[in-house]
Amino acid sequence: MYYIIQVLGRFAGYYDVFFRVGDVVYEGKLVSQILRKHFGENCKTVILVPESLVAMLTDDVYEAADLLRDKQKFERRVGDEIVEAGLLEEPFEILRIQSLGPYRGDSWHIRFGNHFDNIVCYAFLELLKHLNGGDCRLIVDISTGQNLYVNSMVEAIRVLLVYYKLSRILQKKMDMRIDMVSTPPIQKEAGECAEYDVNFYEYDVKAFFEFPIRGNIPTSASNFLREAPVELKRRLSFKLRGETRILNKILGSARLAFNSLRYNTPLAMFYNDIISLDVEPNEGFNALTKILEVFEKERKIEVKDEGLVVERLTVNRPLIMNTFLALSLYSSLWKFGKEVRLKKPTEKEVMSLFSTVYKNANLHLNARFLERDLKEIEEAASSKLKTGEKKRLSDLFEKKNSKRKRGRKFSDPKRNFYAHSGLLREILIVEKQDDELILHYDKNSFNTIRKWLKKPE
Repeated sequence: MYYIIQVLGRFAGYYDVFFRVGDVVYEGKLVSQILRKHFGENCKTVILVPESLVAMLTDDVYEAADLLRDKQKFERRVGDEIVEAGLLEEPFEILRIQSLGPYRGDSWHIRFGNHFDNIVCYAFLELLKHLNGGDCRLIVDISTGQNLYVNSMVEAIRVLLVYYKLSRILQKKMDMRIDMVSTPPIQKEAGECAEYDVNFYEYDVKAFFEFPIRGNIPTSASNFLREAPVELKRRLSFKLRGETRILNKILGSARLAFNSLRYNTPLAMFYNDIISLDVEPNEGFNALTKILEVFEKERKIEVKDEGLVVERLTVNRPLIMNTFLALSLYSSLWKFGKEVRLKKPTEKEVMSLFSTVYKNANLHLNARFLERDLKEIEEAASSKLKTGEKKRLSDLFEKKNSKRKRGRKFSDPKRNFYAHSGLLREILIVEKQDDELILHYDKNSFNTIRKWLKKPE
């Protein structure tokens, strides 16, 4: 599926010119229409329309206020205007994005009290809702629209690409391609016969296996606001406490699961009592979306002095974006965790499952250390464990130099836990069934392991 995405800068003033795509020449007003003709029916055209264009839709300031209050009405009105101006042929989708700064219509003015961070966050959310997963090609036309909105779109798409990559980082099945598209400046003086090349530039970003939220996990909806009155923050935090609890639970589980892989303690992934995967990823997305939608409903739209003023709360873009990315990472961890828990935790199964996922996450050393520690367990159990027996791993290793070690204190168990792939001798139970070695944690160790995973340093 192709998605052609473009910011609209105005309704009037575009005129038909010739665009060249490869060896084919098309005539039209907007590149998005040309690209739809070129790629055929297997594509959707998505037009991002800044709400400031409301000043071009009506001479009535009260009607403008009504359009801004009703998103669907605004988008329908814009769609009608686009068709009437001959800019695009149906079907196409309109996505309203926020605006910033002052604008003037024929008989009234409008001012948007807003922030660049808001525009990016809500543009990202709109695109995320409308794109059908990560298996698609995005063609992003940057040749029209004011710089503020084009830059917002590009930043939103950058985060969107990272989001989709993280959602499958352990599975390595993401197939999204993004091309930025531009043309030379259109000049009416060049004449009707001038041709403008449509240039494609492949766009990509890296996604690393790192936990996106560096500090504390947000515990209140007010954490997602950068500026707001104290009483308003308190009211919104109370109203959104249910959504915050869902996010807190998911992000807590995501961090534990991430640490389990990052610090090479694979056996912990088999236990829901250690790393809970009860909440599905879409619940976190829905919770954060609800928080942003409630913030948006707090905007104020007022008619003042023959003009219109729109004021919004300023959101905490870094935390919001990193939370979306953490939720995306949780999606990949959740899928892998569910796969793991369908398997029996034998030493061969653990090695098979995690060597693959460590390769996908570029944690190659983890696989080597895990192989070393599993081999030591196999060697110890081969001669000291009979079929049907269970023993603590510490009982399978000979006590060498016992006289010299007598009276010495044991070294730090948390350090040893991480130094030996989470297979700490004092808490690991090894069971032999036929030719298989099954690995279990002592149930009394679950709380301790969870604490260690929560703060590995």
